[in-house]
Amino acid sequence: MQPTLAELRAFELFADLPEGELEQALEAFHLVVVAEDEVLMGQDQAATWMGLVLEGELRVTRGHAGSGRLDEEEVYVATIAAGQVVGEMGLLGGMSRRQATIRTCRPTRLLVLDSWGLARLRVGCPVLLDRLECGVAEILVERLRDTTDAIAAMSVGQLLHRPQWRAAAPLRWWDGARLRLQARVPKVAEVVEQAPVFVALSPRQRQQLVRTAVLEPVPRGTVLLAEGEAAECGFLLVAGRVEVTCHASTGRDSAVASLSAGTAFGFASLIDGGRCSATCTTIAPSWVLRLRARTFRDAGIETVLRKVAIGSVTRRLGVADRALGRLVRQRRADAGPC
Repeated sequence: MQPTLAELRAFELFADLPEGELEQALEAFHLVVVAEDEVLMGQDQAATWMGLVLEGELRVTRGHAGSGRLDEEEVYVATIAAGQVVGEMGLLGGMSRRQATIRTCRPTRLLVLDSWGLARLRVGCPVLLDRLECGVAEILVERLRDTTDAIAAMSVGQLLHRPQWRAAAPLRWWDGARLRLQARVPKVAEVVEQAPVFVALSPRQRQQLVRTAVLEPVPRGTVLLAEGEAAECGFLLVAGRVEVTCHASTGRDSAVASLSAGTAFGFASLIDGGRCSATCTTIAPSWVLRLRARTFRDAGIETVLRKVAIGSVTRRLGVADRALGRLVRQRRADAGPC
């Protein structure tokens, strides 16, 4: 059965769009029907499309990174029902590989948007693409907040992950321990050119970012973001280290991450307007690239900030998902056989 405008309008992303724009959206998507108990997306496979679930149900599981197979070590992550989105981290978030395996629980119909359809929206209906990006950003933020809460509840104070900096070339001044020994500090343009979180930006958008971002040194022990407070800035850690802590249900703070150079953070609250879900504190002399939301709004380039935010939240969510999976497997191992 071919999708209808009513089915598309059932998604919150498109609920209030006029009929003409809904028809344009349908032209960019194509229908896919998948039988029960089929692998729709495999962990570590190339991420080249996203889908809107019209009918059916999907089960999301995660195994060891790089395994690419289903085994007894898999951890249940979520169930995706009709009216929800799947695969958005790859197509819009910049993830080149799938972070989990998704299997159909029963026959499923999806509207699929691939890179060709995305290009068509970008040229023919940028307003619709803007709406799609805003909606996906909010979905990613909600998932990141839920995952962070789960990690805080399960952890016992240990640091769970240390994202690695992947620069285009080795540059000594990214090393926070040696930063004070260098004759110069990096320029904003150099940071923007090499940071993975900015890879989706066009040359013009990068130039706009360079004009609005601020590179600054930060002493050890500085609280950049405080849990429960409103956030006005997003950050890219250029050098040094930042510890992320959450106030757990046990009544004490749990360390849920240690961020290294190249990691962007603080963008979730800029997307959904919510308060910070964690506290971010420098634990070494550091340099950060500060992106103030008001500056982007005043300059009329909020689209640039949203693209950066989606990339940042996607990467943070991928790392958090892996950390939660390790915690669950550790709990299983500690509990022993049933």
